[in-house]
Amino acid sequence: MNMTIAAIVWDYEEAKDKRAQIQILADMNLCEKKEIEKILSQNSCELPVPKVRCAKRRREKPCL
Repeated sequence: MNMTIAAIVWDYEEAKDKRAQIQILADMNLCEKKEIEKILSQNSCELPVPKVRCAKRRREKPCL
């Protein structure tokens, strides 16, 4: 890790696009996204909700 935990948390909290910021932080620190997500969750940061993929069939109900 190149950044301190405090710097990672601060950088994440200041980001406008938090989902993209997780990948940026992982790239900057040469680690996996899961490691950044673990650090953020341990420091009481709200992680973005994963996007839900909807079915492409016409007959099925659309996702809400």
